[in-house]
Amino acid sequence: MSPHPASDKTQPKAETSSEVSGRTRVVEAGQAEHDTWAVARFEEDEEQGTRMVRINTAMLARRGKRHFAIRLGLAVPGCPWLAEGEESAEALELEAQIHAYMLQNKAGVLPVIVCESDIREYIIYLTETEAGEALVERLSKDHPDLELHYYMARDPEWEAYWALADSLGLLDGEPVEGLAHIASC
Repeated sequence: MSPHPASDKTQPKAETSSEVSGRTRVVEAGQAEHDTWAVARFEEDEEQGTRMVRINTAMLARRGKRHFAIRLGLAVPGCPWLAEGEESAEALELEAQIHAYMLQNKAGVLPVIVCESDIREYIIYLTETEAGEALVERLSKDHPDLELHYYMARDPEWEAYWALADSLGLLDGEPVEGLAHIASC
C-alpha cells in the first residue's frame, strides 16, 4: 500500500461530526493533552471505494529523532473497518491491542492508520525487529480469524511517515481540504 493516499483526482470529504469513532473530539491545534491526530476521508471511484487516513500529528515533533528506526507495515485484509459509517468494533479492538502492546513494552509508536474498503494498514515504528515479530505473533494468536500481512524495514528517517504528512499538506502548513484535527479523550 502506498504511503501517498492523496492523488490529484481525489478530494477528501470533510468530517461533519465532532466525534470520530466515538473516542475522539475535534480540538484546535495544540490543545491536545495526548496524541493529536489528523483524519481525512477520501471518496474514490466505485471500484476503489472510500479511503480514510489517520496520522498522529504529535509525531511531527519527532523529526530527526531516531529512537524508533524500524518500520513495521501491518496490513489486515478482510477486516471490516467500516460498519454503518463508523469504524468497526473488531478494527478498533485490534488497534487498541496494538497501542497497549506498544505502551506495555515501550516498543514503539503507531503514527499512521490507512483504511480502504477491504483492508486496514498500520504503520508502526519500533525500537527493534523482535518487538515487531512479537506483536505480529501476539495478534495472530489473539485473532486467528484475521489474515495478517507484514513487512519490516529500517526507516530511521521515518520516510513513510513524512511522505504521508507531506501529501496531506501538514509540512507546508496548507492541509488538504477537509482534514480534521482531533485528539484522544
